[in-house]
Amino acid sequence: METPKDKDKRTFSDCKEYTDYVVGTQIFPTNFHKKCLNLLQRYVLSCKMLVGLYESLPAWYMSNSVYTEVEELVRNAELRTELEPFADESVSRVRLIHRSLRHENEFLAGMLDWEVSPVEPIARWYVPELSLPAPERLDDDQLVPALENVIAKLFEKKLLLDFTDHLSDRELYTLIYRDILPSREKNLRHRNGFVHWDCSCGDDEIWLRFYASDDEREDYQECTGELLPPKEVPPHYRDLPQCTF
Repeated sequence: METPKDKDKRTFSDCKEYTDYVVGTQIFPTNFHKKCLNLLQRYVLSCKMLVGLYESLPAWYMSNSVYTEVEELVRNAELRTELEPFADESVSRVRLIHRSLRHENEFLAGMLDWEVSPVEPIARWYVPELSLPAPERLDDDQLVPALENVIAKLFEKKLLLDFTDHLSDRELYTLIYRDILPSREKNLRHRNGFVHWDCSCGDDEIWLRFYASDDEREDYQECTGELLPPKEVPPHYRDLPQCTF
């Protein structure tokens, strides 16, 4: 029977079986890798003690060391354990064989963030809550800076407005006030991508008239057999913030 002293003699290489497991199999924990988690955590503590002895080493060395790999393995096990209550058949089928451990952890962290984040009105994504004056209380001179300010605020939360150029400033402000800010959406703690809000409200005629390319209009007509509205230049061009890749 293995004693605590024997366990302390183990090294990271003893965990190769666990390493092979997390790279090639399902997301959620088994008793095997739960048992490995304590061993990995103890090894990380040892690595952290050693870091103090090697502070003079270059940053690139530390970032590519075994220490980093161990931390990723421990994080992987922790994420899988935290995700276990949310597991269902569709999620458990996910395989991450072709991802590095770091990318797998980012993927799992995103899944966990989605599961635990609350659904709230967009206005409550802000502290304090984002509150706008009603459109009818603003004259045109007041409305323009108010609109620019709220568009910038939405961009801070990675919310982009699409298809706005057919709307006047007052119409767009009213849409934000009436439809966007009250809309209940996932308030993610770590949002990697952007939320796109369709300001044409999914109206095919508006899209075809103002925004669709010639090829898109032709494809639409071939699929539906409907007559297309004439193509027009949107009357209110805006240079809105855009996501960068």
